[in-house]
Amino acid sequence: YIPERAPLMPWELRETIRGYPGRVGLFFGRESIGLKNEELERLDFTVTIPTSEAYPVMNLAQAVAVILYELAKERPEAKVHSLEPATRREKEELVNAWRRLLDALNYPKDPERREVFVRVFRRFVGRSLLYGREVHTLIGPLRRALMKLEECGDAER
Repeated sequence: YIPERAPLMPWELRETIRGYPGRVGLFFGRESIGLKNEELERLDFTVTIPTSEAYPVMNLAQAVAVILYELAKERPEAKVHSLEPATRREKEELVNAWRRLLDALNYPKDPERREVFVRVFRRFVGRSLLYGREVHTLIGPLRRALMKLEECGDAER
């Protein structure tokens, strides 16, 4: 505890470093004693997380979570793009990749039955709550398998 330095609250930290163009380092104290005075003196500012007087301590994982949450709050660029729901177009790309794979495999042999397989897959994809990243992750191996099959087909000719 350094009496001449008033610590910031977590939300004040976010406001203080907003727009700062450089890198910011975060240092967390030990669960047992926090940061030592020599360590505190080397920091530009300190942050304290308000806790209950009945239980005034917080473990390190909780403290890190609180600070990172506050830093990420209200930042449009903090939105996790990989967790955006898949668009209709992305889902249709997945269905088309499935269709092309079935065509390359000539499976099932009856084209009408193959179309049933595509419709079933389309319904499955339509009912699923897929994220865009998941759809692209599934499309990759389907395309790769299709490429391998096409290579095999070229070798037979």
